[in-house]
Amino acid sequence: ICEGDYYDFNGRYLTEPGQYLDTLQQGECTEVYTLDLRANRNYHFTEHVFICRGDTYNFRGQMLTEPGVYTDSLISSTGCDSIYEVILNLSPVYTIETEATICDVETYNFRGKRLNHEGVYYDRFIADKGCDSVYKLTLHVIPTLRVDTTYAEICIGDTIHFGPYSYTQSGIY
Repeated sequence: ICEGDYYDFNGRYLTEPGQYLDTLQQGECTEVYTLDLRANRNYHFTEHVFICRGDTYNFRGQMLTEPGVYTDSLISSTGCDSIYEVILNLSPVYTIETEATICDVETYNFRGKRLNHEGVYYDRFIADKGCDSVYKLTLHVIPTLRVDTTYAEICIGDTIHFGPYSYTQSGIY
């Protein structure tokens, strides 16, 4: 029998393995029956599976995409039930978003790439459990105020006006 089943041995319902005897009286004859009862195992297999969001898992011909517990019953070579169970987990797919602002005379290092133009940039990486994930950068570039260099000479005691300031000494302003 299979674990959990019973065997009808002349009206006795046996569930435990062992050797059993029964005698039947038929007229003047006595018949002795010996039963060697064995219980075959039922099997229960459990597998934990991780897939990336958006991927599928083929469970005995059924394409799974959602997390959960899925089971299938099989009959073993001994004729007993076997349960195959899959616990399906979804591994996360990440999108890591960053925003940055630079001046137009600067560069921004984005995952090893030197950027200096405004725009949206992407770079792929493999997260835990092997899932594709994405870094997303939105880069803003601010124009810098450019002022041409002016060289001026003044005489001692004179004043020069540069922007909102007045200077009487030589120097770089």
